[in-house]
Amino acid sequence: MTSNGVVVARSSRVGGVPAAAAGALTGVSALAVGELVAALWPGARSPVTGLGRALIDATPGPAIDVGVALVGERDKPLLAAALAGGFEVAGATGGYWPRHVLALRR
Repeated sequence: MTSNGVVVARSSRVGGVPAAAAGALTGVSALAVGELVAALWPGARSPVTGLGRALIDATPGPAIDVGVALVGERDKPLLAAALAGGFEVAGATGGYWPRHVLALRR
């Protein structure tokens, strides 16, 4: 029982690491579904391609030149991997953070 009189079963609470792992899995799954839909839908742009294009458009030209000079021809796969990792981190944060924000409110 909490201080406000609400009964919460202990088994319904998920710990920080499992919640973050579930959130990361959700982020990767959302990315995979977006890629699948883009592959099946004619003319659709995948989430990685769309976000990558937006990042490239927003980045100043000299910064792009430096990045391409550093990684050579592997700039696009590296950008795609970084964006996929970003989806995973965002999902993990989304799974971990709400539980702890709600715990602070109790």
